[in-house]
Amino acid sequence: MQTVSREQLPPDLELKEGMSLTGRNGQDQQFEVLVKSFTDSEVVIDMNHPLAGEVLNFETEIVEIREASSEELDHGHIH
Repeated sequence: MQTVSREQLPPDLELKEGMSLTGRNGQDQQFEVLVKSFTDSEVVIDMNHPLAGEVLNFETEIVEIREASSEELDHGHIH
C-alpha cells in the first residue's frame, strides 16, 4: 500500500474505489495499481500484483527428460 498525492494523477480523472490505474516507473515499465481509498488530497493505492494472496493451481506436463551435463552436475543447477 502506498499513499500518493492526488496531484500526481490527471486532474480530470474521476476516481472510484476498486478501480485500476496504469502507470510507468523510472525505467518506463508499465505497472497496474488498485485504488483502495482517496480524499481530495491523497490516494491510497495497492501496488501488489492482482493475484497476490490468491491460491494458484497449475497443471503441467513433462514433455522431455534429459541427463544433466557435467557442468550442471558440478554447479548443482541447470544451465
